[in-house]
Amino acid sequence: MPSVSRLRRLAAALLLLTGSAAAQLSTPPIVMAVISGFNAGTNNGMTALRARMILEFANGSQGAPTIYVEHFTYLNVVGAANWMASYGTFATRVLVGHSFGANATHALHQTYLAPQGLDVALQVSIDHVVPSSPFGATTISLPAGLPNAHHYFQTSTSFLEPVPVLDIVGTKRNVNAETLCGDAGVTHTSIDDDIRIHSAVVEHVRDLFAPNVFPSTGERLDLLTRIDTLNTPCVATSGIAAAGHLRGLEIQSVAGGRLVTLRTVAPEGDYSGIPFGIIGQFVPTSLMPQPILPGLASDLTQGTIFLLTTTGLQSPPSTFAPLPAPGFSTSFCWPTGLSGFSLLVQGVAVTTSAANGLYATSGAVELRGI
Repeated sequence: MPSVSRLRRLAAALLLLTGSAAAQLSTPPIVMAVISGFNAGTNNGMTALRARMILEFANGSQGAPTIYVEHFTYLNVVGAANWMASYGTFATRVLVGHSFGANATHALHQTYLAPQGLDVALQVSIDHVVPSSPFGATTISLPAGLPNAHHYFQTSTSFLEPVPVLDIVGTKRNVNAETLCGDAGVTHTSIDDDIRIHSAVVEHVRDLFAPNVFPSTGERLDLLTRIDTLNTPCVATSGIAAAGHLRGLEIQSVAGGRLVTLRTVAPEGDYSGIPFGIIGQFVPTSLMPQPILPGLASDLTQGTIFLLTTTGLQSPPSTFAPLPAPGFSTSFCWPTGLSGFSLLVQGVAVTTSAANGLYATSGAVELRGI
């Protein structure tokens, strides 16, 4: 017997075939509710995230479908449910919440959306706090029916600072934002407005409609990049006129004289102390390599590749080095005259504990010279 959800999706498909006015959309719109926690007027990160989402994907930018984003407080779960339900079964639904708002996304899904057969394609918790235990570390389980869920949290150390859930059992990842970003200054009242976390949400949403450009093994190893514009000739220790921020975007353009930072980290600790390196390959932008190994973006052509580790830059034959628990960051100046050329970089950890028994790879990033 088909499920109610499947029957509703079939009905939506039939409406498309009959040319219904409700089915003029060629692809499902993304309908995203961002939910603030306690004292939303002061902790306004979710309203900033709403603005960022609209700006990022305005007018179909980056191939995005139509996207609708609305902000709610954690006390208005019913309003959020009614708004999301108004778009029908055809929509791709996304829930993002901070603090009590993250807790509210679970209730929104479990109590209101799921019973109507309205699936959630992506759920993101940001410093999830349980109202019944706001100052005690807890472990909770993800409600059934949220297969694509992510949790970003920080370590609370201040007086009367709410303590987030440290482990949501069943999520794809529970990521300590302080470890991910290499920044111990993240707090409960700053993480919701942190551009680095907003970028992570943007990239999770992009994954819903844009397939990954480069292969990876899909494990808990991250490669992030940051591109800064300097107010002096490019020297790694010189001043910054316009600071970038760490992000996992697969293709990033870089002009000569910019300072590029690469950061490899395993926030959950999976590959700490494991031999690792960043494989780099210089190629013409129009001739990106064809992968020869599963999960690896480089084709390992001799003369075009190098390995970067904590011990420095190496040409083959190369030696991997242990990945430090806090992660590994390195910066370099992007040369002038590289328009038309790209640097493809990807983190690799060599270990039998990887899913394929040999190596785990991060997502790859193409730094494209302009």
